[in-house]
Amino acid sequence: MVEKIRFESRVTDLILAASTIKGVVLHGGESIKANKVILATGHSARDIF
Repeated sequence: MVEKIRFESRVTDLILAASTIKGVVLHGGESIKANKVILATGHSARDIF
C-alpha cells in the first residue's frame, strides 16, 4: 500500500465509478487513483462548495 500526502494541491474533479470515489484530478491535469481520499481543507476552505 502506498500512501501519499499532497500539500497545497487543488483538486478540480473527482474520479467516480458507480457512485464510488476512485481518485482525484489535480489542477495541472494529473490524475491520482485511490480507493480512499481525505479532503482536509483546513481553516481556509473558501473554494469548497
